[in-house]
Amino acid sequence: MSSKKRQYNEIYMQYGFTVIIESGEEKPQCVLCNKVLSNDSMRPTKLKQHLKNVHPQNKDKDKSFFERHNKALKMMRLDASGEFFKRNNKLVEASYLVALEIAKQKKPHTIG
Repeated sequence: MSSKKRQYNEIYMQYGFTVIIESGEEKPQCVLCNKVLSNDSMRPTKLKQHLKNVHPQNKDKDKSFFERHNKALKMMRLDASGEFFKRNNKLVEASYLVALEIAKQKKPHTIG
């Protein structure tokens, strides 16, 4: 027996939720705390409850407030070309090389 999969509706943005697709399944994601809830939580009452309990200071904000946060959230995600990942990967590699040199010289890691 398969459970009913809920579909995202644009009115969920007024509760501070956008949609993210994980494993081919739509799930609600809070634009304020970035928490991804289960597909079963994609009900207006559960979304309102999350907003009221976790973000009580924002429960009376209008839809445009959440849309601004959604735009910022989308900018944080990786783009299709992997541009952010490539830049981030080079930073990690540089950090590793510096840490390796410090370790080879047997110096305290705090100097890095």
